[in-house]
Amino acid sequence: QRSSSLVIAKAEDMRQRQIMLYETGKNPDDRDYHTSAHSTDLKTLMESQNTKLGKDGPACREGSAGIEIAEATTLREVCGKNKITPPQKENIWVRLVKQIFTGIFNVLLWGTVLVEGALIYTGNSDDLVTPIILASVVVAAGLLQWWTELKAENLMDALSNMQASAPVP
Repeated sequence: QRSSSLVIAKAEDMRQRQIMLYETGKNPDDRDYHTSAHSTDLKTLMESQNTKLGKDGPACREGSAGIEIAEATTLREVCGKNKITPPQKENIWVRLVKQIFTGIFNVLLWGTVLVEGALIYTGNSDDLVTPIILASVVVAAGLLQWWTELKAENLMDALSNMQASAPVP
């Protein structure tokens, strides 16, 4: 489960991307990636990709098919492995600070703590317990959510590391 602050941050990123696309004259509803492979006839597609089919056609069960091993090796050296690069992870301590101090509800609660502190400082209130308890609850809730998300992320990393490293034949 994602925290509300992360969801809000991602939604804001998407909104900023839409604004940037609109300002550059691009239609924000257009896809970022365009391909015509699905509408190209088979012969033209094979020629454009420098590949071939097996003796039995698209089934590729008989005879050699695909690109040559030398070309695959060259492509791997030039382009890297056919693997999605995982997104860069945010520092866990930065995430903790965001968990405690961001989010609309947390901002309101911290605002209340600041107002209570200002009232105590100006002498209009002598209630020290309320801001301390309120701040403690916000910090404890943020710590719990941060720790839970950290454990879930570690479990997902462990699952992704269980992938077979040998190529599928």
